[in-house]
Amino acid sequence: MAELIKETTPPSKPDLSNPYQTASPVGKVGPPRRSARRPRATGRPAVPTKEQQAEEEKKKAEDDKKKEQEKLKEYSPQAIIEATVPKVCEFVA
Repeated sequence: MAELIKETTPPSKPDLSNPYQTASPVGKVGPPRRSARRPRATGRPAVPTKEQQAEEEKKKAEDDKKKEQEKLKEYSPQAIIEATVPKVCEFVA
C-alpha cells in the first residue's frame, strides 16, 4: 500500500518558478528592516507637537485680531466710510 501511495503522489516541487533558482533554492526573504532612528542633534530645536502648533496658531490669531482692532481705533468712522465708498471721477472737458 505504501508503495502505491508513493507512486501515485507527484514529487514535491519548490514554489519557485524561475529555472535559475531551481538549481539552488533559497528560502523566502522577509521585508527589509527599518533602520533605527537617530536622535536629533542637540543644537537643533525639537519638532513641536500638534498641540503646541495649535496653541501657537491660536496666539497668532488673537494677536492679529488685537492689531486689527487697534488699527480701527486709529481711524474715525468718517475716515473709514470715505475709504470704502467708491469715488466718482469727474472728467474735465
